[in-house]
Amino acid sequence: HIDRRLVAGSATTTVRPGDAGWERAKFAFRSTLVMHIGLVEHACAVHMVYAHAMAVACQESLPPAHPIRILLKPFCYGTIHINDQAANVLLPECGLVHRAFAFTKDGLDLVLQEFVDSLRYIPYTRVFDPDRSTPFDVDGKEYWDL
Repeated sequence: HIDRRLVAGSATTTVRPGDAGWERAKFAFRSTLVMHIGLVEHACAVHMVYAHAMAVACQESLPPAHPIRILLKPFCYGTIHINDQAANVLLPECGLVHRAFAFTKDGLDLVLQEFVDSLRYIPYTRVFDPDRSTPFDVDGKEYWDL
């Protein structure tokens, strides 16, 4: 048995299939999910944090001829510029995100602050397995040892 219900508006209002507010609750849930995936997971996490960190690390820490910098160049090219443009168009008050998702300024600030507060640095600890012949283990070890 799958309990299909959504909390609509507050923790005290639950709607189920067939209830008067079910369609509205489904719409609100889908809209919230799209916002979370599009804004938080994609724009903020993928672009503004991970891709930006990779691009900056490559430029500031590796010489131009370094094999890892050469390997990552196609993936980092234009990242800083596009992130700057996105921050100026998407995130300010009355910007695209603010209007598209009907946030108040405080609501948008809260979403972004919760994302920032959730960030944690976790060092990469995967050990390359010499007994495995995957590209990750073979080629990855060579790059890791540079």
